[in-house]
Parts: sequence; C-alpha cells; structure tokens
Amino acid sequence: MKPVTGTAREVFINSVATHKGTPQHLILLTNHELQVVGGDSLRADGCSQLFAIGDSILYTLPETGVHKYVLRGKKLIDKGLLFADIRFNSKATFVRDGVLYAGSDLGVLRLQPGKEGKATWIEFNGDAPNLHLLGLIVLGIIIIITIALAGYLRQRRIEHRQLQASKDDLHRRLVPLVAMKGQFSEAERESIDTICQQIDSIETTSRNSHAANEQLARLSGSIAKMNRDAALRMVNILNEQIERIKKFDVYDRSAMIESSLLARQTEEIEEIQQQCSRNDMWINHIEELKERVEKIRKSVDGALILPGLNDEIALLTARIIDNMQRKPMSEVYKDYAHVKAEYENIFTPQGLVSSKHSSPVCWKSWETSILIPT
Repeated sequence: MKPVTGTAREVFINSVATHKGTPQHLILLTNHELQVVGGDSLRADGCSQLFAIGDSILYTLPETGVHKYVLRGKKLIDKGLLFADIRFNSKATFVRDGVLYAGSDLGVLRLQPGKEGKATWIEFNGDAPNLHLLGLIVLGIIIIITIALAGYLRQRRIEHRQLQASKDDLHRRLVPLVAMKGQFSEAERESIDTICQQIDSIETTSRNSHAANEQLARLSGSIAKMNRDAALRMVNILNEQIERIKKFDVYDRSAMIESSLLARQTEEIEEIQQQCSRNDMWINHIEELKERVEKIRKSVDGALILPGLNDEIALLTARIIDNMQRKPMSEVYKDYAHVKAEYENIFTPQGLVSSKHSSPVCWKSWETSILIPT
C-alpha cells in the first residue's frame, strides 16, 4: 500500500471523491479546504462530507446549508451556499441517479444540479411509521408499566406491613391471657393455644389479603371476649386477695391494700394481673415466714435451755412476730435469718461441744431430755 501522489502530506481528510471526466481528478475535503489533487483549492471550513455528481458538480455539507462548487479542469468555482438556515445530516445524505438527497430535521431535500432553485422536499406516505413518535409511545408505555408495577409492589408491601402489625398486636393482646393460663380451665387454655396457632398461620404475603383481614378480625373478637372474661375473673381474684391481706396484722398490709385498690381502679387487665401476682407472692412470703418461725418456736418449746446454745431462740422468735407489725418485711427477713442461723447451730458438732464444755450439769440433763418434742 502506498499513498496517492500528492496526498502524502494532507491531514484531517474528511471525504474523497472523483469525477467522471477525462482525465479523472481526485478531490479531497479536509477540515479547512476543498482541493483538487495537483490543482486548485478553496477554503471550506467545517465541512463534513463531499458529494460529486457527474463530471463537474460538487456539493459539501458545512455546519448549515449545502455548498455548491463547479469543477472546470483543475479549477474550482464557488457557486455559493444554498439553504443556509437548515442543518443537514451528512449520514442521511446521498447521491442517486445524479440527484442529491439531503436529510434534515425538516425532511429530505431533493436537489438536482442546475435546478437548485426548484429543489423539492420528499413527501412521505402518511401511513409510514414515525420512528420518533413510535419511540416516544414505547417509552411512555414502559414508563406507565413501570409506575403501575412500582405502585402494585408498594401496595403489596404496605399490605404486608399492615397484616404483620395486626398479627403482632394480637400476640401482644394475648400476653396477659398467657400469663393467666394457670387461672383458666383446660378448655380455656386450649382455646388460647389454638388462637396463637391461628395467628401464626396467617400468611402476610398472600395475595388474598381480604381473607387474611377477615380472619384477623375474627380472632380479634375472640381475644377481646376472653380479655373481658379474664378481667372480671382477675378483679374477683384481686378482691379475694384484698380480703386475705386485711387479715394479716403486718406492717406492709396498708401499702398492699392501697396498691391493690389503685390497680382495680385502672380497669387494665395487665395492671390487675401484675398486682395479683405481687399480692400472691407477698401472701405466700408472709404465710411461709410465719410457718417457719412457728416451727422453730415449737421446736424449742419445753426443751431444756442450754446457755449459749438455745437460750435466746424463744426471745428472738417472739421478737420476729412483734417486728412484723412494726417493720417492712425486708427488715424482718434479716431478723429471721439470724434466728435460723442460731437454730441450725444447735445441731452442729461445734454447737454441741461448746454447750457441753460451758455447762456440764445441764448437758447431762440434756442427754436425757428431748430437744424437739414430737
């Protein structure tokens, strides 16, 4: 491969053409000029394409319009700019049967050499598809489908969150009932378990959200009824506890009665249930403490008193009973812990040895007596 003679130093060649005359000439279009190799040249800034028709007519496409030139031998003649206010597309321009067809945003110009003043515009069949319009229609359809799909998915997510929130709310309302299962019958406990299973079985991603909402509404009604029944039952239990508390002659009695009355006034099942639990624990502690103190008192009642071993137990147990009326239960438990330690010390080897050395005469009598009467 070798360059054509006379073109080796040319740069930025945009287009090349030959004419049909004899001898043939090579015409070059660069960024800045139109030239005949070995001949004339003219300034042609910004032209993108060169079209040759016959043996003498040349057209170039500058930024706007169509520029016409005539070739005479090796001399170029500038014939001026045509349609200077229209921007033509070089990729949509071609020559066919000696006619230049130049495409633009306005349509296709049909330009015949020598009859440029009578140039015509190609009329397209009205039934031919408008690609620009068709593209806009397709784009519009895609946008509409995308918006509709996004709206549908958003609605599904909202329904899913609403159904899940409803399920969580039903589980929350079941918490007091689950905590009170010990107060219910076997059939009622089974009903609570069944409701829990039905709530968990509701599919929040199901397309049939209407059926899921109906099931949630039905379960909500069942839970509401059970809560009403449970509230009445807990109020009765609370009233019974208040009457039991009144019978205890202890320091904390007034505070427990007052907190129970306040809980009953709230009419909130959770508050009433929590107060019932506190009352039940308090009553059990009081009864258990009294039972243990009485057991210790009876154990040493009538037994031989040994100095340093069991001589203070009777006094300490009596003091505990008295302090229950004067002190909070938290302080009374400290006194009980001391009495319990003293009582248990009686049965340790260290306690027995210490008592035997401190009072031999009493120890002899102790061996023939019964420490804990049956």
